[in-house]
Amino acid sequence: MAKMGRPTKYNPSFCQVTIDLMDDGKSIYQVARHLRVSKQTLYTWMEKHPAFMDAIRVGKDWGQGYWEEEFQRMMYTREGQPQLWRLYMGSRFGWEEKATIIDQETATPQSIQVEIVDARKAD
Repeated sequence: MAKMGRPTKYNPSFCQVTIDLMDDGKSIYQVARHLRVSKQTLYTWMEKHPAFMDAIRVGKDWGQGYWEEEFQRMMYTREGQPQLWRLYMGSRFGWEEKATIIDQETATPQSIQVEIVDARKAD
């Protein structure tokens, strides 16, 4: 028995539209808005149409490249707010600051503090 439901709005031209939008820094949510569908519909199309899956992958890479170029421009012109930048890139692309962790077993101490305690009983 054939599955009933609305016909898909998918069009192969959406692949290039998606790449172009994401290359301009747009998110997957903005792509969905532009195409007038839900984000879930985009994921369904990705499962059913390998070319659309590739377009999303390329778009995500190019979108991150777009924002990295914007960041470089902002660094040189001193525009923007670094705290907002870190928050945006962290939430959008999973960027995080890495703390340097020193291996306690192989670390060379910079200084040693010693406390000498007299353990004899007081008379």
